[in-house]
Amino acid sequence: MLKNKKPTSVLEIVALGYLFIPVFIFMLSWIKLWISIPVVILVLIALCKMLFDKGTDDNGQKIKISSSFIVCSVICFVLILLLSYFLGAGGFTAQPFDSIKHNFILSDLIGLPWPVRYEMDGDKGVLCYYIAGYLVPALVGKITYNFDIASAFSAIWHAIGIFIAILVFYSSLGNKRKPAHLLVIFAVIMLFAPFNALMQFVYMIIYPDRTVTAFHFQWISENINVQLSSNLTLLRYVFPQFVPTLIVTSLLFKLRKRYDKWAFMASPLLSFSVFAFMGIVELMLILFVFDMIKDKNVKKSLRSILSLENIAGVVSASLFLLYLAGNIMQTKPAGAENALKLVDYSELPLVLILHEIAWGLWLVFLFKTNKKEPLLWAVSLCLFIFPFLEFGHYNDLCIRGSMPALLCLCFLLAKELTGALGSANKRLLPAAAIVIALLLSGIFPALEEMHLPENKSILSQEYYWDEYSNSLAFFTEYDWTRYQYIDWEENALSKFILR
Repeated sequence: MLKNKKPTSVLEIVALGYLFIPVFIFMLSWIKLWISIPVVILVLIALCKMLFDKGTDDNGQKIKISSSFIVCSVICFVLILLLSYFLGAGGFTAQPFDSIKHNFILSDLIGLPWPVRYEMDGDKGVLCYYIAGYLVPALVGKITYNFDIASAFSAIWHAIGIFIAILVFYSSLGNKRKPAHLLVIFAVIMLFAPFNALMQFVYMIIYPDRTVTAFHFQWISENINVQLSSNLTLLRYVFPQFVPTLIVTSLLFKLRKRYDKWAFMASPLLSFSVFAFMGIVELMLILFVFDMIKDKNVKKSLRSILSLENIAGVVSASLFLLYLAGNIMQTKPAGAENALKLVDYSELPLVLILHEIAWGLWLVFLFKTNKKEPLLWAVSLCLFIFPFLEFGHYNDLCIRGSMPALLCLCFLLAKELTGALGSANKRLLPAAAIVIALLLSGIFPALEEMHLPENKSILSQEYYWDEYSNSLAFFTEYDWTRYQYIDWEENALSKFILR
């Protein structure tokens, strides 16, 4: 299986470096140095090993830097910045409700010593959350003593991450790629969404007495706590989680059969999003099983898993998991809503079918050319499972956990579209069908999530804090928020590893 393995390029190292830089910052500033320094060194050794990894055939994976490539890259990055601007990144346009959390976490990371600790009504606690997505902008804020600069840099930092993901996926397309495909990939990523708006319309016809009042296109039904989100919605609401997931998913395409790298490239995602990490692990496990069914050299593939890179990834993820254990293990009331349960469709059974159709319609465009590709079947199984599960007040397990599988569908569509446009006979009919479908699925999230500046200059920054006076007022308003972000007990394990 691995005898024709492709060498690791500098681009993959850049992508992994982008993911591991916040992890290194966390380890060296939050964890006791005698614990964190050996882990950081181990990961750095693994990165160096990847950099000098030798393969037998690069199969056109290396990107040729031409003038047209540079022009398309600049246009692509500018478009990413503009999109981030209109989605509220940096506070230049209207921000969504989730920005309260992002703004307070970033503000506390800037203004308080690390590890961030709180005290309220005699209770003491430590910030215990997947905070990697905030740490680089927060470090800029600490250096400049300026929240505005940190917030603006956050928008730029995450735009860089999106651009890296696009480059990684672009490099996986092989010799048939063209510089203009960078812009095609960007468009597909930004327009891709499950067909939730269409299914919501069907839902209102089937259940006219249950008309959606809080009209949000990501929720097919207000009565069922399940959501498979569009890329634009995820980028607007949870950009610190979405961007790293986008990078890891693009790496999965680039290192498709490199099982000796899978755990390593997935491991930093735990520090950005626990649920997205669970989603990528589930997807990788299912995909590996499907691959082994077709593999003629199973033993060699299994042996490849025990690589230095994967060991380094497991060790680094385990250290962050020990930090999160303080939050997970603390005593929580029932109102914290931290129990896994099955979604109850007994009153609205057809909503389950609508959720499955919402993502399943994309298989119409992918089945013909990908029916023998195990990735498509692994993705389908993952997405079939998620609408049955519920965890958390807004069911973040489904929303965030489904991100890797949905992004795989997105990248498969991008591959299908670039292939149709780049073929010798210009398969215009399949390309046109995909474009129309993307517009139908993505236009509603675009209209809903993108905003122009209102009553202010285009570069002035305003942030959504709602009516909360400080972070503790927000964190402790409900049980499910009180125990989501802060470890109030700081057990012996937390005291042992935290500085």
